[in-house]
Amino acid sequence: MVPDTSVTQNSVLACMSYLARCAIRSYDADSGGLDELCDRIVAVLVPDREQTTDDAALLVIRTRGTAAGDVVTYDLPDDPKAAGQARAEVRHPLAA
Repeated sequence: MVPDTSVTQNSVLACMSYLARCAIRSYDADSGGLDELCDRIVAVLVPDREQTTDDAALLVIRTRGTAAGDVVTYDLPDDPKAAGQARAEVRHPLAA
């Protein structure tokens, strides 16, 4: 598969936002499980599955609430070195 170089960070963020809105609108916890949620999201994003040759994966998980003290954020630069910095930042807390 040839990567689409026209994809920008803004278009990726717009897609993620759209996906989140789809999930929120379509999911009713009382009516079905996560399989149904995935089916609904895919149906919105790819309405005619026979007309596409692209493969896609969708992972949806159910999480529990997380206490504010258990959440950490890091501000990282928009730089290729940021991945290494992120690994260094999280290594110690995860080992504890």
